[in-house]
Amino acid sequence: MKLVMDRLRPFVASRKLKGKKAIVVVPSEEGADACDHVMGMFELSFEYLGIKLIDKMLVKAYEKAEVKEQPETLNRAFELGKALK
Repeated sequence: MKLVMDRLRPFVASRKLKGKKAIVVVPSEEGADACDHVMGMFELSFEYLGIKLIDKMLVKAYEKAEVKEQPETLNRAFELGKALK
């Protein structure tokens, strides 16, 4: 998360991200309940930068390609991607 925040730092002054849309995808072995703190950091950062958080996907996954076995997750990701247009 620190790296993400460092990379977003130049956009604070330039405001180039203001009005942009975002979707956060966080895979976690523990599931959505374990993602509150990381989502809080994203939400605060996006609010500060003027980015509109469209939605979030807090997916229960840990192993490589595990999401391929979750067709509902893949469908939701596809639909959320369309929402960014």
